[in-house]
Amino acid sequence: MVFRNRRRTVLCLCLLFLEVSVAWSSNAWQAGMVVLVGDSESHRTISQEFLRRCTQLFTTRRLSQSEGNYFQDRIEQAYVLQKQTEQHEAITRQEDDPVEIEPLEKPDLPYANPLPVIWSSIDVDGIPESAITEGRSGILEYLTLKNNLDQLVVCSVTSLEGFTHMVVRDYHTDTMVLENIFDRITLPQDSDSMLPLALLALATEFKGMEVGAVSLQGMLPGKKTYIDDDPIPVTNDPVFLSVGTHRIHVVAYGYENLDIQVEIESDVLKQLPLSMVKEETPPMLITSPFGNTQITLSTQSPVDVPFKWEHQQIPLIYHAEKTGFLPIANQMDSQSEELVLEFSPAWMTTGLTLNRPKDLLYGSLGRSILMVGMTFLMETLAQSIGGSSGNDVAWQPVILFSQAATGVSLVDTILRLFAYYEKTQYSSR
Repeated sequence: MVFRNRRRTVLCLCLLFLEVSVAWSSNAWQAGMVVLVGDSESHRTISQEFLRRCTQLFTTRRLSQSEGNYFQDRIEQAYVLQKQTEQHEAITRQEDDPVEIEPLEKPDLPYANPLPVIWSSIDVDGIPESAITEGRSGILEYLTLKNNLDQLVVCSVTSLEGFTHMVVRDYHTDTMVLENIFDRITLPQDSDSMLPLALLALATEFKGMEVGAVSLQGMLPGKKTYIDDDPIPVTNDPVFLSVGTHRIHVVAYGYENLDIQVEIESDVLKQLPLSMVKEETPPMLITSPFGNTQITLSTQSPVDVPFKWEHQQIPLIYHAEKTGFLPIANQMDSQSEELVLEFSPAWMTTGLTLNRPKDLLYGSLGRSILMVGMTFLMETLAQSIGGSSGNDVAWQPVILFSQAATGVSLVDTILRLFAYYEKTQYSSR
């Protein structure tokens, strides 16, 4: 097919029309959220926290068959648009010579499933809230096309006769239907309790299957949680799991391991308190061959050594001090029946032993360099001033004094160098 200059305008208009509908990223699912809260600052805080948690928890989306077909069509359209744009640019670079354009073949572009998700906050200034909440297809389609979205989530938090009313709606560009997925009324002081339930309602959309959730309660220092042998980070957010039986394994220092079997039901959030039993720990005897001293155990007050610790707690961080010795600071990750504090004298520390001779050596070396420079300066002045006036004899005492001072300084530097060498040899043993 041959295009000439008179057809360029028509081709350009077609490309601009296509660009509005398929310009978004072809390698990620584009999700946007509309927040409708009015002027209430507390409601705005709830909705913003809901968006923040969505961006953290729903980073991928598993597509259904219909969603996959829609997404496949979109990336193919994006590919065709890119090629047509390249052809159009090639035509516009030509002046009079015709450009032959090869017909485009349907591309075969596979995509990953699940897809990464890119979240964005959508501004709806100038659009009536009722037009969005009522699901007017023209308005919702306009918002998705304008912001290049595959999915639009509408979060509405309002007041209803003194209660807090939260509604979450979901709009897909493949079905063009606005669906209510969460609707709950609660007391204002209990508004935070709605967020995990709203997240659970949205989780089914992103996981691509029926899911439930479990909220793990009970924070312990050093606690590690595993669900079906997969580590779970410490979080206040619900953990989404497939429907069925799951095994929860919890490990914490100073506590017996906890194993729980939990049955997950669809769209149900279970509150699971992690009640752990402290381990029976033997007493620890703390001594020191250096006589009486003091030790601080974790957050307790200092105690005198020797000391018998009846109920040791692991992990243990301790700090001990004794006059004339270096302090001891350490951590224990396992139980022990005895702890012996071995102090090191300060003078035996390599850094303290070598610092003084090293400083003396550097000071003597700097002084020697200064004296050598002064001697050369005196000799130069004697030759330039005394030689021209014939009175260079008067400079001889000054020159001899500077040479003698330089010699004494060099000898001192050599002696201090040997002293520093002996210290390093001693410390290396």
